[in-house]
Amino acid sequence: MSRNSLVSVLIPAYNAERFIAETLDSLLAQTYSQFEAIVVDDGSTDRTINIVRDYMQKDSRIRLLQQNHAGVVAARNLAIQNSSGVYLAPLDSDDLWFPRKLEKQVQALDADPNAGMVYSWSVSIDQQNRLLWRYYIDRPFVPEGWVLSTLIFYNFMENGSVPMFRRSCIEKVGGYALPIEDLNFQGCEDYELYLRLAKHYPVRVVREYAIAYRQSTGSLASKHLSMYHSFFQLMAMMRRQNPEIPEIVFRWSRGLFYNFALVKGYENQDYKQVLLWFWEGLGVDWALLLRPETFRVVVPSALRFVFPRSPKPKSAVKQLPAQKFTLEQVNDPNNKRRYPWLRKPYELLMLRRWARVTRINQALADCKTRESVLAAR
Repeated sequence: MSRNSLVSVLIPAYNAERFIAETLDSLLAQTYSQFEAIVVDDGSTDRTINIVRDYMQKDSRIRLLQQNHAGVVAARNLAIQNSSGVYLAPLDSDDLWFPRKLEKQVQALDADPNAGMVYSWSVSIDQQNRLLWRYYIDRPFVPEGWVLSTLIFYNFMENGSVPMFRRSCIEKVGGYALPIEDLNFQGCEDYELYLRLAKHYPVRVVREYAIAYRQSTGSLASKHLSMYHSFFQLMAMMRRQNPEIPEIVFRWSRGLFYNFALVKGYENQDYKQVLLWFWEGLGVDWALLLRPETFRVVVPSALRFVFPRSPKPKSAVKQLPAQKFTLEQVNDPNNKRRYPWLRKPYELLMLRRWARVTRINQALADCKTRESVLAAR
């Protein structure tokens, strides 16, 4: 590993006073010290700027830029423009990194000069740093290499604090996409950039948990709607640009997105929209009927929609332990759950789909390799 590989950490911040200190603490705890942190305040009205300035006095690697409120995309692009690192690592102002996140990802990019980005695995936490959902050590599929078809099928990058980019690759494909006329990827900005990079460069993976992604239950009610429209805009664009990828991959991707949309609509108490999306989703992918979580949000939504005065449904978000997570707990192999041998019908179906998409992806990668060999002759 080259200790001269400077990493520019890109931190957009908007009214982030509650969590940004924890985020910066996790950054300063990194075992890899060759980084600069560029915090872009996006017009905050709380104490975000003061907190960041306090950290600047403690560590000269932290810098602060300010802009009028223009959104996370503009903030990240401003950070990129004012950065010097050969690698770029976005970090949301409420997420956390485990200490070896930068070190392991720098190792991966240093080892493969052709790779455009690298990712690690993440766990989800709530506002009290408690673990959510399940996390596993023996993932049946871990995408790596030329992964565009797989990434279209499912966004395995998961969130905006996961990857590290090679700067030269970002400069070639362009930064985060700003809204242009009727094309707006709000809520899918990260995903759109990942897809652009995956089309032109191989992707590497660090097979360990390195990011704690904070799930917020205080999102604006309109956010799930904008993300819905953004996703379908993005998939339509990818379909036009990549006709070699079979339509079934895009269809399965849309089906998986309805799983996500149903939960988001339910969490935002938009019960009518949950029912509409459920009906739409059945027309796209019948697999929704096999997923138990579907009915955990659809049935209460139907009851609440028909009987508005009925008790408010419980949150769909599940917690694992009822205590704050510890790094030791997540990284200890003895504490990582393994996938059960006995799988549910939905899980079996998803495994078959994963396998088919992997074969499609490999066939397209082989074609790309042959084209490169012929072009070199």
